[in-house]
Amino acid sequence: MKGEEFLEKLEFIDPELIEKAEEKPKNKNLKWIFSAAAIIFLVFMIPVFTPEKAPVEPGDSGPWFTLSDGREFFVSPYADAISNELPEGFEYSGETNAGGYENVPFYTNPDIPEWVYVYQTVYSNGELDSFGTLIPTEPHKAYLRYVDIRIRGAQLVNIDGEHFISMWSVRPYGEEPDVTAEYYDYIEATYGIRIEGEPPEGFSFLGKTEFSGHDTVPKENLHSNYGVFDVYANPAVPEVILVSTQWHTAESDKNGTINKGFDVYIKYDCPFG
Repeated sequence: MKGEEFLEKLEFIDPELIEKAEEKPKNKNLKWIFSAAAIIFLVFMIPVFTPEKAPVEPGDSGPWFTLSDGREFFVSPYADAISNELPEGFEYSGETNAGGYENVPFYTNPDIPEWVYVYQTVYSNGELDSFGTLIPTEPHKAYLRYVDIRIRGAQLVNIDGEHFISMWSVRPYGEEPDVTAEYYDYIEATYGIRIEGEPPEGFSFLGKTEFSGHDTVPKENLHSNYGVFDVYANPAVPEVILVSTQWHTAESDKNGTINKGFDVYIKYDCPFG
């Protein structure tokens, strides 16, 4: 998206949200930093990204709040996070300050502790146009899903009850890392973050994932919260799986090249609730 288009889209965002979002305290263990305007733009407009994927990571600004137990929640980057009806199983749990709004009701579900819904003003119904861009609407009240910072943006796969997380979305540094820095550095030095072409020797096809849903912690074997992919594993390396992917490389004189390979996932033992 061009810079001019970005600025034009900002007219659909409440200026007070941008101003108030900057008030969030610093959180030094976050790997990706976004400006307040940019993160809110992604929340309410979600431009160019398809609903299947959302390459958005938690930042030090943007719609957020903290529960009494200290857990931080950031607004979900997916279009289906907006709902006109309160999802089943969620019950009123009090009021909070979130998304730039004060004393708004929030709702929790003990079976899904990584989610909280907040009833607040939004600027879309969560519907996308043919280009995958969120369609803006007049401001109105709706239920907006916020996600535990540990889960938001995390690309997870369940293999026999154990979770693996993409090297792209894991946080190995800071006060509360997802994995130890030593573990992360060892895997990165051995396999890298992405492997182009065929899988390394010893890795064989394990199966194809099923999609468990956005922002979820996959509970079933061979389920992924990021999409449908081929998974390869090596019994001699139980801490790593490879997940099929493809990416585009631009070329100056052609339309570009589609590259195929695998993203590296490592075993993830972070508590989810």
